[in-house]
Amino acid sequence: MKRSLGEIEAIMLKAARGVGMPLGHAEDFAISVRRLAATQPEALPEVMDALTLPHDPVVIKTDQPVQDARVAMAGPIALDVLRCGASRVTLQNVDAPAVMHAMVAALAADMPIAVLHDGRDVTLTSGAEVSHIKPPAHPVWVDPEIWSMWDTLAAKTYVPATEASRLSGAGAGLTDND
Repeated sequence: MKRSLGEIEAIMLKAARGVGMPLGHAEDFAISVRRLAATQPEALPEVMDALTLPHDPVVIKTDQPVQDARVAMAGPIALDVLRCGASRVTLQNVDAPAVMHAMVAALAADMPIAVLHDGRDVTLTSGAEVSHIKPPAHPVWVDPEIWSMWDTLAAKTYVPATEASRLSGAGAGLTDND
């Protein structure tokens, strides 16, 4: 099914929150998946790998590689470390390398960062030339099975449909005219 990039970003934010990802990381992740969908839609199956738990806090030391790096948690922090002046960050055994590439393109387009990867190991190095390539803004084909998995995770953020929730303002109310 074809989906707009806005739809992809919106469901990804909800899915990320549905698996318990912190809000800021979920927002960065959703923006990154939007970029991935626009530029490399064949890599969208990797997104489920990145959504899989755990989403534990990450501490990055510039002189040590991050082992078993989870893109959703380690990616934004790695970019922040580079923004703070580090010259290199290495993430080993990254769960979704294509998502990491999209994250750098989406969140650090103004920064000179090179992304080098060897299988599932990714090294981010500052000092590269910045490329200002705008991704296309056309609808993207998303496998219905993948969309269904994302929708299931997003549904974890919804308020249960009960009489009490309706009375307190959830939903459309008794008529759609209110």
